[in-house]
Amino acid sequence: MVALLTVSVVSMFAAAFLQVSGALTRSLAGDVENTRAFYLAEGGLSEAYQGLRIGKSGQIGSAASPARAGQGLVWVDATELADGRVRLESTGMCGSGRSTLALVVEPVEISLGFFSDEDLVIDDVLLVDGYDSEEASYDDTVLEYEQSSAGDYSAKIAALEADKAALVTERDYAVMKRDYAVDAQLDMEIDSDEYLAPQNPDLNYINSYTADLDGKIAAIDAAIAQYVEQGSQSIEGLSEAALTALQEEASAGTVDHTFDGAVVGSNGSITLAGSGTDAPKLFGDAIPGVGAEVFTNGDAFATGETAARTEAIELPAVEIPTVDTLAAVVHDSAIPMLIPPSSIGYAGITVAADAELIVRGPCTLVVGTLELEPGADIYLDTTDGDVQLYVTAGMNLAPGSTLNTSSEQPEEISIQVGEIAAPVGDPAVKLESTAQFHGTIYAPNTAVSVGSAFEIFGGMAAQSLEFAPGVKLHFDSAGYEGSPLPKLVSWKIVEIPAVAKHRGDPFRELGFEPEDCKVLADAHDLAGVELSVSYLDLSGTVRGYEGPEVDFDWRLVAEVIRTERDRGDQQSDLQSDQPGDAQDPPAAPAGVRSTVSDTLDAGYSKDAMTALLIDLSPLSPEEMDIAEPILGPAHYRELERAQ
Repeated sequence: MVALLTVSVVSMFAAAFLQVSGALTRSLAGDVENTRAFYLAEGGLSEAYQGLRIGKSGQIGSAASPARAGQGLVWVDATELADGRVRLESTGMCGSGRSTLALVVEPVEISLGFFSDEDLVIDDVLLVDGYDSEEASYDDTVLEYEQSSAGDYSAKIAALEADKAALVTERDYAVMKRDYAVDAQLDMEIDSDEYLAPQNPDLNYINSYTADLDGKIAAIDAAIAQYVEQGSQSIEGLSEAALTALQEEASAGTVDHTFDGAVVGSNGSITLAGSGTDAPKLFGDAIPGVGAEVFTNGDAFATGETAARTEAIELPAVEIPTVDTLAAVVHDSAIPMLIPPSSIGYAGITVAADAELIVRGPCTLVVGTLELEPGADIYLDTTDGDVQLYVTAGMNLAPGSTLNTSSEQPEEISIQVGEIAAPVGDPAVKLESTAQFHGTIYAPNTAVSVGSAFEIFGGMAAQSLEFAPGVKLHFDSAGYEGSPLPKLVSWKIVEIPAVAKHRGDPFRELGFEPEDCKVLADAHDLAGVELSVSYLDLSGTVRGYEGPEVDFDWRLVAEVIRTERDRGDQQSDLQSDQPGDAQDPPAAPAGVRSTVSDTLDAGYSKDAMTALLIDLSPLSPEEMDIAEPILGPAHYRELERAQ
């Protein structure tokens, strides 16, 4: 009896242990599958996020037609919100694991650079270049070009050219002496062959000497060719025209601008015309309107893209803020007039000669007319905050006046001009003062003229632009990318949809075989969508496509310029989609990152899975830094709290 009792007790303990052990094992397995489903959902968000960047809708598959990723299923529903934002909701299913994540993104507006709504004609000396104030100041960027290896190679090339010129002169003189000697002997009716024969010591020496000089000249030409090639590779991305200009100016020690980065645009045509030193130089892109062209005459040039835009740019009207408005003032005192941090308005401000106006931020200043007389000065101080200046009736900064800014960051100062009626040929906004203006100027319904002493670091858009000879425009591309990443607004874990709540095998629960589902990268919403897109391919060439989106290969796109979709009568809800045919993704072109695919394995640890997903992400390492909320540790902490 004691033995039976002992065996029974031990059996009970063993059964309890096995039950606890089994429950723990199932719990651990469930945690692993939940984590894998979480990673699949994040992989779907990453794929949809990248799709938005290159112009896709963000929709990937649907609950009725999910995408296959590893040993699980994933789909992403994209919903366009009323404010233009896009909500991405990604559901991942793996084994018994389920996870649904939501991400809200906001499209990033692309800067217009220096833009004219009407035809833009530049027919006198003008310099347009670009830089990025977040990377370095303009002066430092110029210095970098001047001290670049391309500049060094240019100096070497200039020295070799000088040596070559001396050798050519010496060689030509020797040849002239030889020809003179031969001609003299011919006059004496002696066979010239005798004097060109090797046994003739004088002519033999001259021939050997000239041959030696020719060899040295050939060696210099080879060295120059090598330096040109090395110099061409020293600044990646510079066009041939920009590189030639850089080499010429670096060898002469006259580099005073950058050699790329400019953006000039129009809804009409763009004309660059001029000869010699009076020719406009545009180191960057010139983008005309739909169906329009860039015309270059004489020695004028643009080093970047000149392809026409495929959609007209609409410049929204300026919204003038409502502020308390004071009477017009004429400031002619030797004591500066100070407008402190505030939101305030004046019917007009005139600053007389030898007087100064100081606007200190943060300030929103609304004026009817703003006039600086010759000798007047205005100082925009953004030390403590931004300055926003609104003009409603006219602006005249006369020659001889001065405009100064405290900051070199263009986002801190803006001048916005409302619609102003003015006589034809008499711009309502005249910027003729002496200035190095760091900021943006926006006058969508007003003509603007810029004087030769008004130098702009930033950007400008207007109804029409008129430039005096010698104007310098420097486009600050801080925060600007040709195809920018959408801005991340929020991220969170959300409730799993009803269709995914059953905890069985996802393929069996949804009624799919793995081969019935497209892989994640090929499951973007393409069915029934007519696509019109202009883009830069992997070689940097501007191309266009119009037709069914399902027939377009997005892997060939390096940068999207514009996209437009037409669904006809089809709704954006894809719940009626049917499973796609089985197909394996074609190999990606060289240099293109793969997306999450069948490389996921049940044996991966959490750390290994994280490293794998990051490695397979379509985002570059730099973009991963920007998109940290997608694959950041905060998500895992939130997941743990939710569990």
